[in-house]
Amino acid sequence: MSSATSASLWAVAGGAGTRGISFLVFLFIARQLSPADMGVMAIAMAFSLFMDALNELGMPDQIVRFKGSDTDAFVHSVFWMQLCMSVFGAGLLLAWTPWLVHWYAEPQLTLACSGVALAGIFTAASQTPLALLHKHMAFRAIAIRNTMATLVGGAVGLFMAYTGHGLVALVVMHVVNALTGLVVAFWSSAWRPAWHHNWHSVRTVWPLAWHSMGTRLLETVTSRLDQLMIGAFFGTTVLGFYALAVRFFDVIFQTICGPIAAVLFSFLAEKHDEPEALRQRYLMSLRNLALFAPVVFLMAALVLPELLGLLFGPKWAPVTPYLHIILGAGVVLAVTFSHTAVFSAIGQPRVNFWVSLGSSFLWLGSLCLLPGLGALYAALLWVLRMALGIPVQLYVLRRVTTITLQDYAKAVAPGCLTVLGVSLLAGGLMPNEGSSAFQVIGLLAGLCVASIAIVMFMGVRYSEALRRRLASRGYGWGSR
Repeated sequence: MSSATSASLWAVAGGAGTRGISFLVFLFIARQLSPADMGVMAIAMAFSLFMDALNELGMPDQIVRFKGSDTDAFVHSVFWMQLCMSVFGAGLLLAWTPWLVHWYAEPQLTLACSGVALAGIFTAASQTPLALLHKHMAFRAIAIRNTMATLVGGAVGLFMAYTGHGLVALVVMHVVNALTGLVVAFWSSAWRPAWHHNWHSVRTVWPLAWHSMGTRLLETVTSRLDQLMIGAFFGTTVLGFYALAVRFFDVIFQTICGPIAAVLFSFLAEKHDEPEALRQRYLMSLRNLALFAPVVFLMAALVLPELLGLLFGPKWAPVTPYLHIILGAGVVLAVTFSHTAVFSAIGQPRVNFWVSLGSSFLWLGSLCLLPGLGALYAALLWVLRMALGIPVQLYVLRRVTTITLQDYAKAVAPGCLTVLGVSLLAGGLMPNEGSSAFQVIGLLAGLCVASIAIVMFMGVRYSEALRRRLASRGYGWGSR
């Protein structure tokens, strides 16, 4: 098994384990908390994500790419820069908290913002050892780290939620998760910070880091600004419904696409100066990705609304249209996220930055209509923001690499057929309003099993890597 395949399996397995645990914890906690509690935490998390993006300074990718005799000094310099930035950002957030409490009329924001400020420092301190693990494609260690952090934080959060601590459970869970991740990251990487720096080496990569940081900041602002506006105009209860749908998307995306993006970046960066080798690697990855990732989002959009009705009852029923819109968009986004990995790998992060900037300006202009059109309009804008940059990315991809649109279309065609087959199957198996709970569960289980069979069939038929592996083991179909 190749190093890239092994890394991909560990990355996906780690992402699945982490997000699976997170998903189960989230389901059980949601039963104990109100939509308003979820809305308050969503506001605090919006600022937390912005802090995390700022604290990275765009440097994790540069650690992965950096080569030279002064690598150690460069890595130590980056660590101290990120840590100082995180302390500054935490202090700034705490200084803003009284104004946020007044603006949203939510006194509990004081507790939530204090928790995310502390967690932000822990997260920033773990960025450098994590980047080193990515550099060496040690995704097994990363998977263990992420799973342990989620498991420990989730256990503490569940205990506090079921002992009646409400919002405090979410805050403590977030802090414990970040702290556990910090400890395990240092333990796994065997790296320790030292006051050994070389600021000149940092300056040499700063133009690339600036574009990476700018892209991350733009994506964070545009992904959370709508939640801040929903909380301000429609209240934390409505925000709780919207945030739940976005949370489900994030869980699925980070389970599947996040690990693959990390592996894909490292996998392509190895051949960033060999255009033909990079082209072959990307198209192979794109074909395999398109065969299964979009189906996962399609199944989630079809199944989750029914399951939430069975598990949580009517109090979470208004989340259904948000799930349909946001998870439905994931069918396309599950493939197009790979564009950013290509541009970063070939040393063109400015493409990601300018595409994100253009999409963000158009989105911000449309967001001004949100107060008059309602919270559901925000879900449509969320999809629009994600889709605006795709045509531009495809155009630039053709210009800066040897990948043509015809190559791209051939790679994703089997995936499109898979999605079509599952869609047709779902039309006949989805439960109706008169179905009992037992019938609903049976029909959804049948739909999942049949969809998995379709994905496996298409994967064996169209995945070149899988067919070669089957052929090497003597299976007739794979050897054709």
